[in-house]
Amino acid sequence: MSTSCNKKDLKNLLLFKKGVVDTEGALSPWKVEEDCCSWEGVYCNKLTKRIRRLDLPNYLGGELYLNILLI
Repeated sequence: MSTSCNKKDLKNLLLFKKGVVDTEGALSPWKVEEDCCSWEGVYCNKLTKRIRRLDLPNYLGGELYLNILLI
């Protein structure tokens, strides 16, 4: 697993992915083996490697875990 992105951010993004319905497969490229800062729609601070913004498609549905607010 890559150590580039923040471990807490990675955990919360994976919880988010698990909790949404991704009818278009927009999140299917999100792989735990890759740096989450390189995932499509995820933008990180270059110095801290913390997520600063998510830009996700409109094709998602489902429940959001409150953990996503901790990113």
